[in-house]
Amino acid sequence: MKIKSKMILLFVLMALVMVTVYTFISVRSQRITMESNSMAAMNTIAHTMLMQMEHDVAMMETTITRLSQNTRLVEALGTIYELGESGETTTAYRLAQNTLSSELYQEPLSSYFYAINLFTLDGYLLSNQFEQLHETVTSYDDEMKWLLNELPFADQSRFNSFYLFAPHMYPWNILYPVNVYSACMPVFSKGHVIGYIEVNAREETLAQIFAPEELRAYRAAAILKDDGHRLNTNMYRQKDDTLHYGAIASDTFGTCTDDSGKRYYTASASSPSLGLTIYVSQEVGEFYRGITTMTANQILSGLAVLIVTVLIFLPFASSITVSITALKGKMSSADEKHILDYSLQTPHKVTRQTDREMRELENVYDDLIERLRQGAHREMLLTESSLQNQLNALQAQINPHFIYNTLNIISAKSMESGNEEVIDICDRFAQMLRYSTDLRSKTATLDEEITHVENYLLLCKARYEDKLRYYIRVPNEYRGLVLPRISLQPLFENAISHGFREAEKGLVIDLGAETDRNGDVILTVKDNGAGFSEEALKLVRAEFERIESSDFAEPPNTGGHIGLVNTYRRLYYYSRGRIRMRISNGAGALVELIIRHE
Repeated sequence: MKIKSKMILLFVLMALVMVTVYTFISVRSQRITMESNSMAAMNTIAHTMLMQMEHDVAMMETTITRLSQNTRLVEALGTIYELGESGETTTAYRLAQNTLSSELYQEPLSSYFYAINLFTLDGYLLSNQFEQLHETVTSYDDEMKWLLNELPFADQSRFNSFYLFAPHMYPWNILYPVNVYSACMPVFSKGHVIGYIEVNAREETLAQIFAPEELRAYRAAAILKDDGHRLNTNMYRQKDDTLHYGAIASDTFGTCTDDSGKRYYTASASSPSLGLTIYVSQEVGEFYRGITTMTANQILSGLAVLIVTVLIFLPFASSITVSITALKGKMSSADEKHILDYSLQTPHKVTRQTDREMRELENVYDDLIERLRQGAHREMLLTESSLQNQLNALQAQINPHFIYNTLNIISAKSMESGNEEVIDICDRFAQMLRYSTDLRSKTATLDEEITHVENYLLLCKARYEDKLRYYIRVPNEYRGLVLPRISLQPLFENAISHGFREAEKGLVIDLGAETDRNGDVILTVKDNGAGFSEEALKLVRAEFERIESSDFAEPPNTGGHIGLVNTYRRLYYYSRGRIRMRISNGAGALVELIIRHE
């Protein structure tokens, strides 16, 4: 197949793949966005409906609570309950009834509800809808007592606090039937239930909450928890609603089905205090219709882009082919000798100057050849350098062996003369040298570091004698910690170097270890010397801050404590910030290494 045909075919395939991938990603992204937005919208709607319902029920509860805490009303209702039907003609009964009417009609929220009713257990009824009730129900008559016994709160053992009832037929107005939902609370007198306060609201107000016109694309339902006492748990549910909401947990998003098998996306919001759960649903098929339409539009748009792109590309394919063929011949003729021979000149240009892209490609190719030549030359230089470095490394290995042999000679001569102190010094120095030049590992345990420091301190005592004392107070539980090699010796060198500024004073160095409340291990090196000067503290702490900000440049000035700064730079870099260093003054100088517990 000719290169022109290959280019056209390759371009078409690439364009097809790109359009397909773009369409897939776009459709998937928009689908996820639509699903996410739909879930968020349904959750928001459910919680908004729940808030509106809680507001209405709160109004009911406030009204009932205020009436039940009205001392005059409770005392008057208690008087009527004690006198009963036989005491209707008494003055006390009439005064109590007038008090009840006065307090009931003065309730500020009475106009907000359909009706507010007061009952006694023996059949007394008082309502702010009295003008409608007097034609249908009368206190103490048989019908009133029958209706009262049929109410769910007739059984005093069922509840003794605020209780919410789903919509039902208002029983006290037979001539003007109306559906209401109610809230009720018992009234106590002398420690016993004597009656109830009931607040009723029209069922139509629920439709304003759960079925507003602007949300007709969704289906809403409000279900009360079935505690075994409710006659009806459907606070609000459309007549054709057969969804099985039991599959949806409270305050979650999921799917449920109806009796016909249709699936619905459903969001829920619950109020444990009311025992009420709000469900907002949308049919899955209705939801995916929008996604299907959007997918079809994306596919058609992708195909249109593909066709237009191919038609635009065809005129350029032929003009590009000439230069491509020439460049291919040039690249095929380049052999290994041509590429690696640094003395050969770069060949002339073969592409047309009008084909700017191909000319740039040829320029890149020529630059690559030139870089390969330069790279071959550098590789030869590096090979020579590597051989020289190997020779230097072999030479460097000779020096430590020479020092060890010399120390062995000194030790042997001292043994002949019986000088045990020189033998010990040689042995300590050899151990330090061997530890410092061991390149097999960059790390060591804290126990190995302490052994190295003890060798160093014993050598120092050979010089300072009784003027130098030291204490190692590191429990065994810390000695397994792993640190970079030569982490502790610079801290002791700093203490000895700066601690003997007061010549007549003996120097005491103390190494300790403990764990702080964060679980970090803190190693402390403290002495009783002159301590850090204020200027040195300021300079060294400034360098520590530069290191912790990842600035590893050599410090310009550290007040003579370059060893501390370099040690911290190495520890911080090695541990990636998990090892920190602090300096301060106490009885002398104090240096702390903080090792994070992880």
